[in-house]
Amino acid sequence: MFYLKSKKLDISFGQKRVVFINSKTAIDEGITAGMRLEAVSPVNHSRHIVHVEISDKLVEPLEVGVDEVLWEEFELENNDLLALDWMPRPKSLEAIRKKLLGGTLKESEIRSVIEDIVNGYLGDIEATYFAACGFNPGFTDNELYYLTKSMADSGVKLKWPYEKVVDKHSIGGLAGKGITPIIVSIISSLGLVIPNTSTRAITAPAGTTDVMEAFCHMEFTTSEIEDLVRKNNACIVWGGGLDLAPADEALIEIEKPLGIELYDKFIVSILAKKVAMGLTHFVLDLPYGPDTKVENPDDVPFIQYKFETIAAKFGIRIKVCTRQALGPDGRGIGPNLEAIDTLKVLMQDDDRYLPLEYTALTLAGELLELAEEAKPGKGYEIARKELVSGRAYKQFKKLIQAQGGNPDIRPNDIPLGDIRYDVVAWKDGMVKDIQNVLVKEVSHALGTPSIRQAGIYLHKQIGENVTKGEVLYTLYTTSKSRLELAQQILGMDQIVIY
Repeated sequence: MFYLKSKKLDISFGQKRVVFINSKTAIDEGITAGMRLEAVSPVNHSRHIVHVEISDKLVEPLEVGVDEVLWEEFELENNDLLALDWMPRPKSLEAIRKKLLGGTLKESEIRSVIEDIVNGYLGDIEATYFAACGFNPGFTDNELYYLTKSMADSGVKLKWPYEKVVDKHSIGGLAGKGITPIIVSIISSLGLVIPNTSTRAITAPAGTTDVMEAFCHMEFTTSEIEDLVRKNNACIVWGGGLDLAPADEALIEIEKPLGIELYDKFIVSILAKKVAMGLTHFVLDLPYGPDTKVENPDDVPFIQYKFETIAAKFGIRIKVCTRQALGPDGRGIGPNLEAIDTLKVLMQDDDRYLPLEYTALTLAGELLELAEEAKPGKGYEIARKELVSGRAYKQFKKLIQAQGGNPDIRPNDIPLGDIRYDVVAWKDGMVKDIQNVLVKEVSHALGTPSIRQAGIYLHKQIGENVTKGEVLYTLYTTSKSRLELAQQILGMDQIVIY
C-alpha cells in the first residue's frame, strides 16, 4: 500500500472511477496505465476499485488526481492522503480463459465473472472478451440460465404482493417505439399490474425511455416505482438507474461502440431484467426481417426456444409473438416524433397510424390471453374496446401525471426540430420498401436519440400510393451541419423505395 496527496480534477467518467498519477510516481510504484488499484478514503474509509491513467500535466509527482464522482464518494479535501493498494489477479479471469478455449462454465464460475464486472474488478477489455464468447464458442442452455440468474441476482430484485405481474418487451432494433406505452395503458386500465422498465436506445433512433421522456420523468427509485404501481397498476420507467441487473448495463456500454447485440446477449439481458422485476407473465415482441436484429427467418425458432426454455426455469410464463417487419412501426422516427405517433393512437386521432395501433392491440390481446384475463381468440377485441372507448387514453394521462408529466399534452405541444427538409417524389408509384439501415444512419446523423426534436417523419409507408410532387418524408434537426451530414449519407440513395 502507498499514499498520495489527493487533488480534485474537473473530470467525470460517469460510473467508471478513474484516478490520474504522474509518470514518475508510476515508475517508482511499478504502475502502468489501465491498471486497477483499490483506493481507500482517509475520511469515510470507503473503498473503491479505480482505473489508473497517467498524466504529467494534470498531476505532480506524489499527487493523485481524482475524478468528480469519486471525489464526492470519498468526501475528500485537497491534499488528503489517499491510500492505494495493489489488487490480486481476479479469479474470474480463469473462467473467461476457460470459456475462450471452448470449455463449459459452472454456475459458480459465471457468477464470479458477473460479480467481478459489477464490482469493477474486471476492466472493459476483459469484460469484452467475456461478451464475445457469445459469438465464439457460444453459451450452452445451462450457461445462459446461470448467466441470466447471476445477472438478475447482481442487483435489486422486486417482489410484488400480486398474483399476476405482467409486461411486454420487444427485442428492439426496429425504429418506432410507440407500442409499449399503448399496451401498458390498455393492460393497466383493465386492472392488471404491469410495471414496465424500458431502455434507452442502443442501436435504434430511440428507445422507449427516450420516447416517454417527451411526456414525463423516467428515473425513479424502487420504492417510488412501488408507489406508482399501487396508485395506477402500472409505471413506465427507465430501468438503467434502478440497479436491476447492473451487470447487464455494464455489458450494454461495451456493445454500444460496436453497434451490435448478439442473440445470446439480448436473450439474457431481457430475461434477467424480467426476473429482477418479479414478473409472472410477459409477451415478447420478436420482429424479424431485413435490417432488424433478426434478419434471417430461420433464426426465429432458435430464439423462441431459448426464451421459452430459460423463462420456464424461472417459472415465468412467456408468449413469443413473431412478426415479419417490413418497415418501421410508425411514421415518426426519433424520440419526439415517435411520442407523437403514440399519443395520436391513444387519443384515437383521425391521423393516427393504423398499423401501429394494430400491432399494439395484437400484442395487448396476446398478453391478456396469456394471463388468462381473456379467452383464447378474444384478447384483441377486449384490448380494442379499451382503446376505442378512451379508457386507455384516460389511464395514460394518469400514468404520466403520476410521473410528473402534463396529462393534457397534445401532439402539437411536442417540439420538433426547426430545421426541416422535405424529400419529394419524382414520379408516381407505390412504396415497395423502407430502407431501415438508412433510416437509422440518417436519423443518427440528424441527432437522434440525444436530440429529441430530431428525426424523420415518413409521410409514405409500404403499400401506400405516391403521386409525383408529394412529400415522401421530412428530415428534422436543430442545426444546418447535421442536416448537411444527413444529406451526404443519403447521397443518391432514398429511404423510401417506390
